[in-house]
Amino acid sequence: MKKVVLLGVVCALVFTSCSDTTGKEDAHLVFGENPDYENVQTSKALRADLEQADSIFANFEAKVLEVCKKKGCWMKVDYGAEAPLMVSFKDYGFFVPEEIEGEEIVLEGTVKKELIDVATLQHYAEDAGKSRAEIDAIDKPEEKYTMVATGVRIKDTNL
Repeated sequence: MKKVVLLGVVCALVFTSCSDTTGKEDAHLVFGENPDYENVQTSKALRADLEQADSIFANFEAKVLEVCKKKGCWMKVDYGAEAPLMVSFKDYGFFVPEEIEGEEIVLEGTVKKELIDVATLQHYAEDAGKSRAEIDAIDKPEEKYTMVATGVRIKDTNL
C-alpha cells in the first residue's frame, strides 16, 4: 500500500512539474506573484495617484535601471519621476536576476513615500558596487518613494 501511495505522489509531482509554461505565463519571466498583466497603469498615472495619497497599491510598467549586484534583492526603476523608484520584494521572498537592467517590466505592490536613513542608503550603495568614497559621501537621509513589490514580470525579455 505504501508503494502505491508513494507512486501516486511521484506521479503528481511529475505531472505538475512538467506543466506547460509557454507564452505569457513563462515561469522565468515572473518573480513573486504574477502581476495583473492586462490592467496595467502607466507611470504617469502612478505619479498622479501618488500626489493624492501617501501610500497606494499599484500595478504599473517601468524600466529597470539598476539591480542589486549581490543577489538581486532590490532594484531601481524609472517611473518618469526625477528620482528612480527603489523597489524591494515582499518578505524578502524573491529576488530578480541582475541581468534585467534595461528591461521593461510590470510591477505590482505598495508604493509609499518614506525617509531612508543614512545606514540604509550606504547599504544600498555598497550592494550597488559603489566605491568606498561614494559610500562615505552619503551623510544625510533622503525622502524617496519606495515600493514593496509582491510580483514582477518581465514584459519582453532578451534573457
